[in-house]
Parts: sequence; structure tokens; C-alpha cells
Amino acid sequence: MSLILTILLIILGSAILFLSIFGTDLLKAHGREKLETLRTKFLTIWLTVGVFMLVGAFVLIVFSGDKNSNTWAKAQKEAMVKKIMESSIFVHGTSADTARLVSECFIEKYTSIYTPKHMEEQNKLTNEELAKLTGGIMKECLKKYGLPKIDTSSIDYAHKGPVTIQMHL
Repeated sequence: MSLILTILLIILGSAILFLSIFGTDLLKAHGREKLETLRTKFLTIWLTVGVFMLVGAFVLIVFSGDKNSNTWAKAQKEAMVKKIMESSIFVHGTSADTARLVSECFIEKYTSIYTPKHMEEQNKLTNEELAKLTGGIMKECLKKYGLPKIDTSSIDYAHKGPVTIQMHL
């Protein structure tokens, strides 16, 4: 919808500016004289309208993409829950229902704090740095469902796989 509106604003704004600046000499329309009279009489208004249409199109282009990139889609959250359930050492050994509850708890807390852009930056961190950043969230969720805290201090992050919380979408 905004794409159609943007294109329409660009076309109409450009046409109005073109006709306002160059006149109707290029048109071979039936009422060309009347259009030329209206153009000269209301030149300032036509120029203003044309500029506002182009500025409006520019604003739509610049600001339409940003609002979606910083919000979490339901599908993204579900993919992250599944990723945690499959690979997290924190939920291994628990029932599937408990693993899902803990994973959903973690993702809800994580996505309320961090945006998708934050996650992109966090994916550049080492596993140890990421674990320090998100460990508190996981501890809260484990405690919420009565699960013991798992001691991960002995894990060699340089030689082991990801601790889990690293989520690439």
C-alpha cells in the first residue's frame, strides 16, 4: 500500500512540477489554453503542491522500512524457541513441555529487552560474552519453573559448540 502511494506521489508531484515550470506548450490537449491560464494564475500553489508531494514520497521511502526491522515477528520468536529447545544445555534432560516453557520465557524476556538489530550485533560476540549477557535471563526462567541453575563455568567455549543462546535467523 505504501509503495503504491509512494509511486503515485512521485508521479503526480513530478507532473505538477513539470507542468508548473515548463507550461502546457508540450501538451496537445483540447483545453490547453484553460490549463495555461490556471497554471499562471495559481503558479505558487501548484509549485507548493508538487514539492509537498515529492517530500511526502521521500518521507514514506525513508521511514517505511525502519519500523519493521526493529520489531519481532511471531515467526521469528517461534524459530528462536525451537532453536533453544534443540540446542540448549539448560533445557536438556527436561520434558518437552518444560523445555518449551523455559524457552518461551527466555524469548519473551529477551525480545522485550533486545531488538533484532541488537541480536545481529550480539551474534558477533563470542559464546562466553553472549552467555554473560543472556545468562541472567535464562536463570530467571529456570527459577520460574523450578529448575536448578546449571553450572557452565567449566565449559571451554573456544572448543565446544554454541551454548545455545546464539540465534541466527
